[in-house]
Amino acid sequence: REFSEHRAAALNDALDVQLPFKVKQGQVEVEEAAIVTDYSQAVLMPTAEIRELNAEIKQLGAVKVGLLEEIRDFRRGIVQLQWEAERVEMETEDLVEKTRDFQLLRVTKDLQDVIRGGSEESQAVETEKLERKFEQMQEAHANRVADLKRQQRKIAKLVADKQQEMESLSGQIEQLEGSVMEREMIHNVQSKNKGASDDKAKRFEEVHMKTKLHSLVKMQTQEIEMLREELDRLRRRTFPTFTHFEAVRAAEAGL
Repeated sequence: REFSEHRAAALNDALDVQLPFKVKQGQVEVEEAAIVTDYSQAVLMPTAEIRELNAEIKQLGAVKVGLLEEIRDFRRGIVQLQWEAERVEMETEDLVEKTRDFQLLRVTKDLQDVIRGGSEESQAVETEKLERKFEQMQEAHANRVADLKRQQRKIAKLVADKQQEMESLSGQIEQLEGSVMEREMIHNVQSKNKGASDDKAKRFEEVHMKTKLHSLVKMQTQEIEMLREELDRLRRRTFPTFTHFEAVRAAEAGL
């Protein structure tokens, strides 16, 4: 009988296992115990003993916290050592690559000069050459700009002279046209007394003169346009702007 009871208890302990579960607040199905209101079985203890127990608990807690901090620092040290190992490994790979590059490097005369310490002198000589070349380029550029400005002033003066000459020719054409009109009026009055041959000769001469003046004005206009194009081309080739001459041209165009 005792054996049977022992066997039943063993099976019960083996099969009926208590499993703890962590349940969120509000989901506990176990009924709460009643609030104790009877303190007849309570035991009063001295305050000093309670304080000693609390101090001991605090001490044990401090020891546990210190142990956890040591574990944390130890893990942090492991991570730092891993990082240092990776850094050293990468530096080793970099040194291996640099060594390979140095082994494959072709040693030239310039490189030998640099290794021997003559790079500063060669750089100074090269800098001096570049400075002289830059000064020569600046001087050539200044001369070129001055030459272009002289050509521009010359062409601008020539354009102004041609425009003045064209205006003079235009005035002569107007005078000739007025003279032709007057001659036509006189011819109409005197046509009864003069011969037809003399009148035709004069009219032919006037028409010839007018045609000649028109041709001359056309040639002068074409020449002025060519000079203007040349002036624009020189202006585009010159770095500074020529706002003064633009203002002069605008004023002349307005006139």
